[in-house]
Amino acid sequence: MTTLAIKIPSITRDQFWEICQANQDLRLELTAAGEVIAMSPTHSWTGQQNSGLTAQLWNWNDSTELGIVFDFKGRQTPLNLAR
Repeated sequence: MTTLAIKIPSITRDQFWEICQANQDLRLELTAAGEVIAMSPTHSWTGQQNSGLTAQLWNWNDSTELGIVFDFKGRQTPLNLAR
């Protein structure tokens, strides 16, 4: 997977959100250091692998009822990344 890091001084989360809305065809992330990262899209094999892992996690959680399962699109991660 190819990534491109773009340094934009003093970008806020609101400004990052606006950039994402104007460029919805790009997969962008904002790091805690304020670096914007453009990720290449996943290919069919990667999508298939991710779907399989999500299905396994969903099935495990459905039987244990220990939490919730969701993807990370448009959420802030525990490492303070915005996607």
